[in-house]
Amino acid sequence: MNREELVTLVKDGEIVTELDLSGLDLSGADLSGGIFEKVVLKGANLSGARLKESVFCGCDLSEANLEGANLHHASVLESKLTGANLKKLYAPIARFVESNLAGVDLSGSNLLTVFFVECDLSGASLAEVTFDRGALVDAKVDGLDLRGSLIKQSVIAKTDLRKTLLTKTRFEIAVLHESVLAGMDLSGMDLGCSQFVDADLSGADLSGANLEQCNFKGADLRGAKLEKARAPKAMFAAAKLEGAILSGAVLRETLFVEALATGANFEKADLELSVFVRASCVGARFGGATLSYADFSNADISRADFAGANMLRTRLHRVKDEDATFGLARKIALGDDAELAEAEGFVPAS
Repeated sequence: MNREELVTLVKDGEIVTELDLSGLDLSGADLSGGIFEKVVLKGANLSGARLKESVFCGCDLSEANLEGANLHHASVLESKLTGANLKKLYAPIARFVESNLAGVDLSGSNLLTVFFVECDLSGASLAEVTFDRGALVDAKVDGLDLRGSLIKQSVIAKTDLRKTLLTKTRFEIAVLHESVLAGMDLSGMDLGCSQFVDADLSGADLSGANLEQCNFKGADLRGAKLEKARAPKAMFAAAKLEGAILSGAVLRETLFVEALATGANFEKADLELSVFVRASCVGARFGGATLSYADFSNADISRADFAGANMLRTRLHRVKDEDATFGLARKIALGDDAELAEAEGFVPAS
């Protein structure tokens, strides 16, 4: 089948199925709305082609040239695109499902509201891309190049990012739910307002990073480095912070409710108005930290070191403080709150 015959077939609304169109020149062709099922387009030239609202199901587009093609609202399902050129692709609201995009070059593409679900993006390039309001779910991303990209209001879920390239990548209000970033160097990165719920960041380096209003609820940050990170109004509720280093970090109005911070280092951190209610801070170090108006109600601070900390009106209601060190700091802190204790012990009449 030649170019003209294919264009006519698509315009007539016919399903294009089980054809071998390898190497065919379809540059600039209008194939909008086409349905391609088990079609081989290996090495085909689709540069600048109009593929708006098209569907590719079980197709082979490996090594095809789609540079500058229009895939607005297109669907690519269970297809092979290994080694394809997708530079400067225009693909808002497109979706790629269970497809192989290993080694694909998507640099400079418009990926507004694009979804990659259960895809293989190993060795692919999304460098200098704005990934806006899209999703990357349960994908293989070893060697994925995200350098210089902006991940904005997008979801990256259940994905192991440890072998991705993230130099100068920016995350803006991104959601990295249950993703793995263990041991990664994220130092100095701008991650403001992003969500890391139940993510694995154990041993990661977040020193000097912007973590303002980030959500680390239930995240694993054991042994992570957050020295001098900026994380005001962040949430570490139920997070695992055992052995984490947060010295010198800005953590004003930050929530550590029910966090596990055994042996964590908060020395010289700004923790004013922070909340450690029911947290485990056994053996944690708070020397020289600002803890004014912080709340440790019902927390376990046994063997913790508060020497030299500013504990102006720090609430220590019903804390477990066996062998904790305070120096003079405790004199300006608040002890048990009788009214709060009465409220906590209230049992409604049956």
